[in-house]
Amino acid sequence: MSSLIRNPETDFNEILVDWIAPTAGADGDSAILGYHVQYRLSSSETWLDVILPEADYTLTTARVVDDVVPGELYAFRARSRNVYGFGPFSD
Repeated sequence: MSSLIRNPETDFNEILVDWIAPTAGADGDSAILGYHVQYRLSSSETWLDVILPEADYTLTTARVVDDVVPGELYAFRARSRNVYGFGPFSD
């Protein structure tokens, strides 16, 4: 079992999420042009966008501030986009 630690850069109703960029070869050997990141409440089937798929967002961190409830568990997924389009979402 893992323990959760509150990031000192966030408030109690914010989540800071980081991910690792795909490795060379996994992205068609083309530069990443953007990410599409989503989250959902663990008990929900509805994914909400953190970073929209149309955005040219290339950082590997994002802050969630909308509708975050302290003490609830959330799931996240991300996918990258290059000149060939989007790859699959992460697990």
